[in-house]
Amino acid sequence: MIDVSPLFTPITINGCTLANRIVMAPMTRAFAVDGVLAESGIDYYRRRAEGGTGLILTEGVAVSDIGSYNSSIPGFSPGPALERWRQAVEAVHDAGGRIMAQLCHTGHGRIREQASDPTKPSIGPLSSSRCAPTIRPATNVMATMAATTKAVRRAAMRVRTPRF
Repeated sequence: MIDVSPLFTPITINGCTLANRIVMAPMTRAFAVDGVLAESGIDYYRRRAEGGTGLILTEGVAVSDIGSYNSSIPGFSPGPALERWRQAVEAVHDAGGRIMAQLCHTGHGRIREQASDPTKPSIGPLSSSRCAPTIRPATNVMATMAATTKAVRRAAMRVRTPRF
């Protein structure tokens, strides 16, 4: 018989102590309205912590407005989106859990017609009919890559605001 008792013992990783070694993998939940995490999302993460999950990895959090698949994916923009994540982190911490954001950018997978702001550019763009993306000149691709890198850096700094 396999001894699973180590799963239920605390562990410290890089100065962060987890109550146990049970980690919830990130799963897309689509708990956002116009890119802002909904109250149901906060409740979802809080309940996982109350259930004893040692570390919760969030669903993908879009690093920019054009980095989101559609408007039901939460973002990490300053203002209401970041404030809602602060509330989620606080709820998880209050329930004795730890939470870590999974930063994401969906690239060609973005559906402009379903985005919070469909007028913003995308490197695709794909349409809801799943057409092949338009081929862009290399200079546009490089500019998009640079903008995405910058967005990821900004989002990584914002993670510190709600104290994930």
